Amino acid sequence: MNRNKTRGYSAEMLSHRMLTSFMVLVCCGTSTLAQVSKPWERCLEPVSRDVTAVPRISSESGLQYRLGALTVGPADSEKELSLKPQALRSEFRLQTNEILNVGEVRNGLSRLTKIYCKFGFIDVTTEPDFKIDDAKRTIDVAILVDEGRQYFVNDVQFWGVDAKLETRLRRKLPRGSWLFNSAVLENFFKENRFVLPADASPGDNVEFHRDTKGATVALLFDFRTGPKQENSSSTQQKKMRKP
Repeated sequence: MNRNKTRGYSAEMLSHRMLTSFMVLVCCGTSTLAQVSKPWERCLEPVSRDVTAVPRISSESGLQYRLGALTVGPADSEKELSLKPQALRSEFRLQTNEILNVGEVRNGLSRLTKIYCKFGFIDVTTEPDFKIDDAKRTIDVAILVDEGRQYFVNDVQFWGVDAKLETRLRRKLPRGSWLFNSAVLENFFKENRFVLPADASPGDNVEFHRDTKGATVALLFDFRTGPKQENSSSTQQKKMRKP
């Protein structure tokens, strides 16, 4: 399809473009289209299972596309992925010639993000690129991965807990410098759910302070009650090292 054309589309072509735009929005979401304030939260997001809109869109447009090839590779063609592309491809439960399930493409993207976050790639972005063959009614999907830096945790701070509880909580985390792993945070909150506030969660009670040059991240576990104001205490400002 010539993306530079602005006139002369048939009704079928317009429906085609509407379907393609819908696919891009559903697969990418806002997190891959814009800079988000807390990119690591994508590591902890549940996989979406809302795919009810997909068959309705196909039915109304009169078009039904099947999956051609689905590949996973680096966004920068001069780089190689740290993880095996074939293993990443298996996270998409889609087979060639199946009716293209856009919801499963998005689910696969979510699973890829969670895998990368277990290996320290907290800024990873994944984006699908679609190549449409109107004659064959197939769509090739290339998943482009920008891994970003691989981060190690070099500092952990606790706010809002007493010294005794802090000592207990620190024992539940790796010692020294360790490769960031989102699963460690998830397990930390599960194992300590009886001593932490009832609504405590990685998304709400953990701040990341990155040193992009050194590829390190400091974790701040903030369990203070009431409204949290960033840098509300000068003493706490000094305790927390920031990049």
